[in-house]
Amino acid sequence: MQEDKEGIFDAIDTLTFALSINAAMIRGMKVNGQHMHDVLKDDFSNATDMADYLAKREFLSGRLMLS
Repeated sequence: MQEDKEGIFDAIDTLTFALSINAAMIRGMKVNGQHMHDVLKDDFSNATDMADYLAKREFLSGRLMLS
């Protein structure tokens, strides 16, 4: 094997391991929707993420969102 391929195989192994751990975590996860709603009701910490999403989906222009 060529030495330049070792990094990509290490990355694939790491990603495979991380995905398997996340899949197991998500399968066993229980979401309390009411608690999430209560905590986030007056929280705007995800406003930038929402603006990015809307801009990517072309619902709103970037200029309109900044005004």
